[in-house]
Amino acid sequence: MSDSITSGGSLESTSPSRTRNFEHGTLPLLLTDSGVKSNSSIWPSSSANEWTTEQVSVWLRSHNLESYVTLFASNCIDGHQLLSLEGQRLKSLVASNDDRAKFKRRQKDLKVQVEKESKQKEKEKKDREKLLKKS
Repeated sequence: MSDSITSGGSLESTSPSRTRNFEHGTLPLLLTDSGVKSNSSIWPSSSANEWTTEQVSVWLRSHNLESYVTLFASNCIDGHQLLSLEGQRLKSLVASNDDRAKFKRRQKDLKVQVEKESKQKEKEKKDREKLLKKS
């Protein structure tokens, strides 16, 4: 019962009925009985602010916080709420101090990523406007 890397560089599960999550860059991968597949059908291509509860569930799993998936989904935690969780609300959802610390670190990383994406979009918008003015 172990996972292995094939000669092609993909991961393979040798244990039946087991799914594991691995992260490749920012895109999590699912390790299933048939090998690795991307979550591209549910993994967000949009900013975390726009994530659905299902996309938040994928994010939780990709950061080994899968025990909170059901609770977050039942509380309809979407991307916008995920980014703003703090204080008592966060404590009520993530009771373990260790998990809460891990969550806060991952949440901070996600906020930084969202901010970088926002700045990049703004820069691209300004560049397009400059090009239009030159035309």
